[in-house]
Amino acid sequence: MNSIVFDSSSIISISEKCFIKVLEKLSQKAELAIPKKVEFESITRPSHIKAFELNALRIQTALSQGWIKSIQLEPEFLQLSLRVKETANSCFFINNRPFVLIQDGEAETLALLRQLGASTLVIDERNTRMLIEDIQGLHSYLQARIAGIMKNEQKIAELKKMLSGIKVCRSSELIAWAFEKGILESELQKNKESLEAALYAVKYSGCAVSEREINDYLGNF
Repeated sequence: MNSIVFDSSSIISISEKCFIKVLEKLSQKAELAIPKKVEFESITRPSHIKAFELNALRIQTALSQGWIKSIQLEPEFLQLSLRVKETANSCFFINNRPFVLIQDGEAETLALLRQLGASTLVIDERNTRMLIEDIQGLHSYLQARIAGIMKNEQKIAELKKMLSGIKVCRSSELIAWAFEKGILESELQKNKESLEAALYAVKYSGCAVSEREINDYLGNF
């Protein structure tokens, strides 16, 4: 069975808007996995914060039911996660100081893909997604927002090799897929208005999806 790896941003977006059932159905088609650091970020840490406890319990249910598995990185892949983090955070700099783009959770998620021999990553966070898909576009995006940001072409080339072959999916794509398959009909009517509401829900929960992309989803409904 193919594996799909999730990072914290996507798991939280999906569960926060009560779309956890998507994971149950998707787990029948692929092995869904998170690294231990993502388990900590999405379950362990928020379970002790009253404002986020309910959401952590939803994700814990998905883990307990076996819809998603939490996997410990093997030593060589833990080292890979450290190299990915160091390289990614050396791609751009301001005033000769590295500009931090990713944290441990994203780095472990990328290393877990290699450990499992998987190619599909579900991630809503913009910077990490653009590091994988369009690192030069990320530089332009950052330049428009941060004065004086520069790039290190050597580190960019190294990171491209590390992240080659990874396919990125967002929670918005999973929600659109779930609507197409009728997975959410017990929660929402299967119509364009419900799909639009669901997509905007994950957008405002942190998924980096544009209004143009949402309109494209709706046009294909």
